Amino acid sequence: MNKQFWDFLLATALEIEELEAGETSSDRISALIETIDVAYKGAFDPADAYEAYVVTALCSALHKKLPRD
Repeated sequence: MNKQFWDFLLATALEIEELEAGETSSDRISALIETIDVAYKGAFDPADAYEAYVVTALCSALHKKLPRD
């Protein structure tokens, strides 16, 4: 599952880089972070996959705090 997770994160990063500036960019970024949070929340044990656990914790925190229209 780790390879699939890291591939998904890389694809998400590339998609964010390709976004055009504008009002919809922040909404799209928020939606992408939400997708990571929903898809992988609780999927990683910090004892076994610490890096992936930290990334999912960060995405969860961002998802909770980023404004969404």
